[in-house]
Amino acid sequence: MAIIDLATTSESTTVSADICIVGGGPAGITLAAELAKQGLQVLIIESGHLDREDAFTAGLNNVENIGEDRILDQSKLRNRIFGGSSHSWSGRCTTFDDMDYDRRSWVAASGWPITKHDVSPFIDRAAAYLGVNPATYDTSILDRLRLSADFDATKASAIRSIFWQFSRERAPHHGFVRFGPRFLRNPIPNVSVTINATVTAIETSADGGHVTALSMKTPAGIVHSAVARMFILCAGGIENPRLLLASNAQDPRGIGNRKDLVGRYLMDHPRALIGTFPEGAQSRILPEFGVRSDRSGARFQRGLSLTPETQQREQLLNCAAWIVYDFAPDDIWSALRTARRSGKLMPQVRLALRHADQLVAGAWSKYIRKRALPRRVGPIEFHLTLEQSPDADSRVTLSDRTDAHGVPLATIDWKVSERERRTAIFLGLSVNEALKTSGLPTTTLVDWVRDERPEDAVFFDVAHPTGTTRIGRSDDEGVVDSDCKVFGVDNLYVAGSSVFPTGSHANPTLMILALAIRLADTLVARMDAPQVAAGVETVSA
Repeated sequence: MAIIDLATTSESTTVSADICIVGGGPAGITLAAELAKQGLQVLIIESGHLDREDAFTAGLNNVENIGEDRILDQSKLRNRIFGGSSHSWSGRCTTFDDMDYDRRSWVAASGWPITKHDVSPFIDRAAAYLGVNPATYDTSILDRLRLSADFDATKASAIRSIFWQFSRERAPHHGFVRFGPRFLRNPIPNVSVTINATVTAIETSADGGHVTALSMKTPAGIVHSAVARMFILCAGGIENPRLLLASNAQDPRGIGNRKDLVGRYLMDHPRALIGTFPEGAQSRILPEFGVRSDRSGARFQRGLSLTPETQQREQLLNCAAWIVYDFAPDDIWSALRTARRSGKLMPQVRLALRHADQLVAGAWSKYIRKRALPRRVGPIEFHLTLEQSPDADSRVTLSDRTDAHGVPLATIDWKVSERERRTAIFLGLSVNEALKTSGLPTTTLVDWVRDERPEDAVFFDVAHPTGTTRIGRSDDEGVVDSDCKVFGVDNLYVAGSSVFPTGSHANPTLMILALAIRLADTLVARMDAPQVAAGVETVSA
């Protein structure tokens, strides 16, 4: 593996490989790993640094927002750093439901051109990269976690149980997988990484049907090039369409945009607070909905969703609700962690003696019962997230303003429809009814849910921009085909959530990696033995 810092190069260079990947996030790194296994020389182009994001690099993420309110701190949305969004993600993983792939008559522009059967083998392979067990999302989890089945769809309720599993690094710290640091600890042969290299344009043949090179700039403004046989955009749901639209030297509409679909159908996972639980409810709510471990050590959180039958009957969207809480000031485990970080022994000893009862209970739970540590928590809230109806008018376009490299900023017009608002209210009311029926404490719903006022719904995005280069059966339906190749361009592909036609309620990372691995297999099958050796060639500026 070679790390090439273009910021240290004073002359223009040309970097070459068999396959060039734009973006060093989870999708890009996973693709590189899969391709390199087959002997292909792979180049990852990363706009940022290896381990930090400076002011200049962060400024390249600036956007103009003209739609629904979105996260203003773009570092929470797009991490220009090697490892990408894995530096800030929550580690939650789950699979798409069967219906998420289907054409639903009440959801316009829904339906994937590939099926669950096409994707399932790659889910298993993606799970290994994330440190999760892929075959653990059915109702058998209820028994393994010793949870009640009162919320299962078989109980003739509108509500069903769903589960998230948390990504877990095997070493050295057992936290969420951070793709950049893991790659640097375990470099992959045949993979080179350029850093401080922002792709500013995709260069094509005169007819626009073949990518010839990528143009890159360093913070100092020096222009470099990357050449390859195949190119893959893995820069996220905003940067992927932005780059396609801005690469308009041959066609003023941009690349892959003959049908004006690049940047359209922008979706996210609208999230909202729907209620709070009364003080004292934690002893009954947390065992059902808190984070728990099974005997293998895998960590899960239970949530509630609407059954597919309910969604169809009520003409609603896929969705999920779960509890959110913080640890209380007197939680011994949080206090011990803080004391341990101080490096002083006596504060730790005094804490342990003062809270011996909690330590004994924790040891019994963790090592004898093989369950999660008992924690003391503060106020408990119920949150929800939901998929969006694809809307062609919800989109990313180019601004008249430019970034420091002269590339037009992304203008974001994110729209949330009436159907999303109705889904949130129906889920909130249904969850409370299910809690009541099961004899559990109910949540005090926020007023717009309780009073069924969709016009007053308060959502925020969760940094999952989706759908802006969607998969389609033809260029009338999407930007890329079922193999994620851009329509009309023979050697340009897109990976990431920007290709999702619909987004499910599921956190996208597991599906992103599954589609990336599927794309890697496709490219390996299409390419002969490597013909271009990776390397750096200095040319005249």
